[in-house]
This record gives sequence, C-alpha cells and structure tokens, in this order.
Amino acid sequence: MILQSLCQYYDRLQQNVDVDIPEIGFSQEKISFAIVIDKNGKMVGGKPQDIRETNAKGKPSPRVMFVPKIKGRTSKPFAFFLWDNAKYALGACAQDKKKPTDQDNEYKLMPECFLLFKDEVYGFLSDIKDPGATAIINFLSNWKPEQTIALENWEEICKANFVFKLDTDFCFIHEREMIRQQWVQHAEHELTKGENGYCLINGKENSIARIHPLIKGIQGGNTTGGAIVSFNKDKPSFTSYNKTQNFNSPISEKNAFKYTTALNHLCKFGSSQKIQIGDATTVFWAEKENQMESIFGKVLSQSNDGFDNEVKLFLESLQNGRRPVYIDEKTQFFILGLSPNAARISVRFWHVSNVEDISQKLMLHFNDLRIEKRDNDPEYPSIWHLLIELTSSRKGEKRKTDAIPPNLAGQMI
Repeated sequence: MILQSLCQYYDRLQQNVDVDIPEIGFSQEKISFAIVIDKNGKMVGGKPQDIRETNAKGKPSPRVMFVPKIKGRTSKPFAFFLWDNAKYALGACAQDKKKPTDQDNEYKLMPECFLLFKDEVYGFLSDIKDPGATAIINFLSNWKPEQTIALENWEEICKANFVFKLDTDFCFIHEREMIRQQWVQHAEHELTKGENGYCLINGKENSIARIHPLIKGIQGGNTTGGAIVSFNKDKPSFTSYNKTQNFNSPISEKNAFKYTTALNHLCKFGSSQKIQIGDATTVFWAEKENQMESIFGKVLSQSNDGFDNEVKLFLESLQNGRRPVYIDEKTQFFILGLSPNAARISVRFWHVSNVEDISQKLMLHFNDLRIEKRDNDPEYPSIWHLLIELTSSRKGEKRKTDAIPPNLAGQMI
C-alpha cells in the first residue's frame, strides 16, 4: 500500500507542469561546475565555470539539476553519463588524508576512473551526429588527468560534480535534444534487461529490480541514502525459494524508480510536505492536489508561532466547528513516518485517511488543548511543543529535540 501510493503520487507529479521531478533515466543531483568547451573540445577560459548559486546565508551552494542516471554507484567503480565528480570527469581527486601514503601531494591521479568515464561517453555518443557529442569526445580524447592539478581552483573542484556545456549553447550537453532523446530510449531499454517477474505493485510481469535506488533526506540517516526495501546478499536466512536480494519482494524497475523518486521528492531539503517529530521524518501527501498538503505540515511543525493567513483561517474554522469549503474532504490523505536504521530505513508509522477525517481530528485535538495560556504561549501548540515538554533537562538548560522519546513521537501522530 505504501509503495503503491507513492507510485501513484509520482504519476500525479509527472502530470503537473509546475513540479520539477525527474523522468525515468534521470536523477536530481548537486552540480557545482560546468566544463565549457568549444566545438574542437578545448576548455574555454582554461578552467571550469562556477555555476553554483548563492544560498540564504550568502554562500555558494551547488545547483540542483536533472542529470542522466539509471543506477547508483556501489563500491565497484562506475562512471555516470555526461556528469560526474573530478575523479571520473577529469581523472584526479584530493588525497585521502585518513589513509597513509608515500606521496606528499594533496592530489591523487585516477586514470582508471577517467577511462571508465571516457568509455561511458564514447560507447553512447560515438554514433550520434551532434555537435555537442563531437565536442565532448574531442575533449576527452585530448584531456590528461595530470592537467587537472594545474587548474586554478583545484581545491574547490576536486570535491565537486561537473557537467559539460558547448560554448555556443545555453543548455548543457546532456540537455541537447538529440542526446536527451537517445538517452531516454537507452534508459527505457536498460530497465527491461533484468530478470522478469510479477510486480507486487501493479501485478504485471516486468523486469524486476535487484537493488532499489536509495532514499535521501532522512534525518540521522546515512548521507548516501538508505533503502526501504533491501535484503542481505548471500545470507541463507534471506534466500527463500532461491530468490536473492530484492527478488524476495519483486518490484519492477520502473515502479522502483517511481516510488523512490516520489519519496526523495517529499524528503528533499526545504520540502513543505516533510516535518521532523522526534527521530521520525514524517512526510505526507494527498491522492490528488489538495490544500491540506500545504496546511498539514504548517499546523504540526516546530516553528508555527507565525502562521500565514491560510493556516489561521483554517484553524479558526476548525475552532468554530466549520471546515473550509475549498478543501475536497473526500480526497485520500497519507502520512508516513520514517526513521534511520543503519543503511536501511524503518517505517515508524503509516496512516491512511481522508481530508475530512484529518480535519476532524485536528479540530478535536486543538479543542482538547484549549486552556488559559500565558501571553507568550502559542495559540495553537504544535506536536513538537507538546513533546518537548515531556523531555528532561537540568535547571537552566534548554530542552532539546533529541531528547524526545522516539516511540512517543510516532504514537502522538
């Protein structure tokens, strides 16, 4: 039910032109620099172009964009197509200071990784008649990993991700129409190569995903992401009926992409459909577009002292025993609580209801809390305000969110 609902949510987002969500074969990644090249493959300006944006604190922040990606990187070296970090895209990286080395250099040449990147680009673009394809092939043919060290801003670029751009274009090379179309076809084909089986989400026979894409944005979780559906490899206890890894829980490649992409969209930084309650990252969405999606998080979030007019009107309506007419009450509403568990993600709670039921419960909740309050107390205390009062602290110390009992947060929701 959880994965099925997430797949349906992905389909809904895909149809909304105002929402940026990657299609199959692409991923949302943080990119800091663009290698701008001319038609002969020569780097323009002698160094990568900084395409970072300025964040709220006035500091440079990587630009988030859609780039070609079918599968994630594991411990085995693997190059991405037309974008990657300095190790693969340029053939050099910073020296790992934690590991002993005979070299005093602050860099490490990685020609084998650069070769993987070249092979990935050559194998796909060699037969495509496109100026961008020709230019990057020329660049990779002439580039030597040793040249990376001489670049002016080496200290910054050695930790960053890169894309490529033709100097006569406004778009990046992976966004050029002919290359993009070919990649989409290639991605669709790649997702049919696996072992066939019946997908648990839609009941259709498709290529089954052996490993699912990772979920990021779970507070306290692994920075590289975690998995909701995951089975240990080569463990007899996780090998039933000769089914290994995720073949134990068969989900098609396409649906695995859909549910993980939808969940990553909900969990991304700054998402208005994500709140943190204790150690549980809580996300929520509706069956179809509904204003409850924007209201629910604001009502329950930690910093709800300054509600906007929409939320104030909603809460005042509830307090007076009415519900706003502009909200479709029959729309299904989903609430999912997740918490980190090593390289995996645990489902802390899962609640399916409709907007009418959620509205009624919010109304009862706030009516039950109506007491004489101090001037500095919030009009509508959030769940965080209630839970933080249950934590212990020494005299004079500020209560901390980390001290909220984990199970209590889920039970409260």
